[in-house]
Amino acid sequence: MRSLLTPTMCLAMALTGCSASVTVDDRATSTETTVATTETELVIPRETVEDDIANSLEESVGQRPDAVECPGDLSARQGESIRCVLHAGPDRLGVAATVTSASVQGGQLDYHLDVKVDEKPTG
Repeated sequence: MRSLLTPTMCLAMALTGCSASVTVDDRATSTETTVATTETELVIPRETVEDDIANSLEESVGQRPDAVECPGDLSARQGESIRCVLHAGPDRLGVAATVTSASVQGGQLDYHLDVKVDEKPTG
């Protein structure tokens, strides 16, 4: 018996996660800043989180979502998470990204996101 997976079903599969290494730049006026910094915490910008989720999905299921929308930046601390919306054709699926590890070494922020897509489209 042969079974078929629709794009929505593929995107709804749980993902193992994605890793990223980005430069920490504390110059607020720099246009190349990929990670925002404050005196007390590092923040992964919304656009970077959205790209990381899309890249992770593309790598895991072979299909890039039409779009990923997150409500804001994500604190780069272990255990921090954010809920986003994934657009796949006419479907909208919830997706959670959780920081499972983060460290700064030599001006580089290395972090790992665990990405999980909801099984059912949102209403």
